[in-house]
Amino acid sequence: MAAEIHSRPQSRRPVLLSKVEGHQDAVSAALLIPKEDGVITAGEDRTIRVWLKRDSGQYWPSIYHTMASPCSAMAYHHDSRRIFVGQDNGAIMEFHISEDFNKMNFVKTYPGKLLTTIYTNIYVKGRYDHETQHAFVGDYSGQITLLKLEQNTCSVITTLKGHEDEYLHMQSEPIDTQFASKCKPGTVPLVFWSGLDKVQAICYIQLTRQLVSCSADGGIAVWNMDISREEAPQWLESDSCQKCEQPFFWNIKQMWDTKTIGLRQHHCRKCGQAVCGKCSTKRSSYPIMGFEFQVRVCDSCFESIKDEDRTSLATFHEGKHNISHMSMDISRGLMVTCGSDRIVKVAGESANNSGLFMSCFSIADKLLYYENVQPTYSKDWPQRFLDEFPSLSSSPSPRDMEKPDATEQIHFILLFSRQGKLRLQKWYTTLPDKEKKKIIREIVQIILSRNQKTSSFVDWKDLKLVYKRYASLYFCCAIEDQDNELLTLEVVHRYVELLDRYFGNVCELDIIFNFEKAYFILDEFIIGGEVQETSKKTAVKAIEESDMLQETVEEYMNKPAF
Repeated sequence: MAAEIHSRPQSRRPVLLSKVEGHQDAVSAALLIPKEDGVITAGEDRTIRVWLKRDSGQYWPSIYHTMASPCSAMAYHHDSRRIFVGQDNGAIMEFHISEDFNKMNFVKTYPGKLLTTIYTNIYVKGRYDHETQHAFVGDYSGQITLLKLEQNTCSVITTLKGHEDEYLHMQSEPIDTQFASKCKPGTVPLVFWSGLDKVQAICYIQLTRQLVSCSADGGIAVWNMDISREEAPQWLESDSCQKCEQPFFWNIKQMWDTKTIGLRQHHCRKCGQAVCGKCSTKRSSYPIMGFEFQVRVCDSCFESIKDEDRTSLATFHEGKHNISHMSMDISRGLMVTCGSDRIVKVAGESANNSGLFMSCFSIADKLLYYENVQPTYSKDWPQRFLDEFPSLSSSPSPRDMEKPDATEQIHFILLFSRQGKLRLQKWYTTLPDKEKKKIIREIVQIILSRNQKTSSFVDWKDLKLVYKRYASLYFCCAIEDQDNELLTLEVVHRYVELLDRYFGNVCELDIIFNFEKAYFILDEFIIGGEVQETSKKTAVKAIEESDMLQETVEEYMNKPAF
């Protein structure tokens, strides 16, 4: 079953709080440490790292441990402070973390024990329910096998089908004994079409009955699971259109009898019938069946869909990077994501409480969560509740809620010369390298062909280009269409001032021969496409301290060893 996916409807994006970089390869898993400002990461570079938030607001590695094999999965139990890490060689390693999170001790290795042999396609991932002793095993064919585990035996209960490509992950819900799974083409079976690329991480919020899914293109979707949905129909097969009975192009006999040219086969997403292009000229969304975007439907089904049936039942956000794993801490309103771009991002609630987490977790839900999870608190629970959820202690007024977010979102920054030579590029949106090169060629050609007396703002696709020329270099930023162009020009000018203050009368050669410094200055100024530090003094001071540290290390390494 195929689906036509279009651009996602945009809503308020989650606010990027911190960005953790340092892995040399893709990050397989990232987990938030409960009740601590810390993150645990495991990557394909064979490392396990514990990052703690310092007074400066940045995360620094507190523990760095190298494994014998790349890490593929990880679980953390906070009460016992134990980490279980799955490796590509099939072994599971157990570690114990000290109370100050500065030391990690090896406990044991679990090689696994063979009970019986179950023949399936290549195993990808699974999940085990301890209370019922059932295991769910997903494979590359897209099916999920349900197994019953006993002391020394293992038997197959049933096989669940619905995915059409590689199975990647599963999330279970213990109270209602429900589960959701995800697969490669960007679908949760029979229910949701969730993104432009394959879905790689999901998390079910039990209290609010919402499903959060993340895709490889950086999309974050929040699905409402507290409503009854219609099941997507199976696609019917036919040799002719089931509406007008015109033959399809492989029906040679009917084409010869009717002396007509065969048509291409399509399918209506609502009824599943095989139709031709003339009988399915309409497109519509149908959220009750999981189609949040406009898909092909036959003309009769289009007439049956009412306007209220097209009301969206999900919210969408942009993670701005490839997401392969996600972990959420609802009580603190935090989410951590990681992916193949070797970046770990920690996102949280915005200042006006209108971000991703308030759509998942309202104030009433937090009160209910507090009563269910923290029943042992005494009579002073209101103050403890505010301590548990500090974002609620300063709730904004309705007037503040209506104010738009003043933060500029930059998609990418390009520096190129008058000859079209690229000197610096910084992307805050995940795109393939081939697409990046195409965009660079197109933008350079557009800007260089413009007259110097024309405006510095260019409408380009669904974005807006803001550029300015300094000497022989063009500084170009891509922002969203509703963002402030003049504010973006100030951001560009501030970056030029930082370069000039560091290099002293900066020129193009300084950026060519010291491009790593230019990138470092940009990272101190802008993180995740948003301005993080507006003070020139603070930014330059951080760069000078980094240079001093580098010189100290080089001097130490060049000393002879006796």
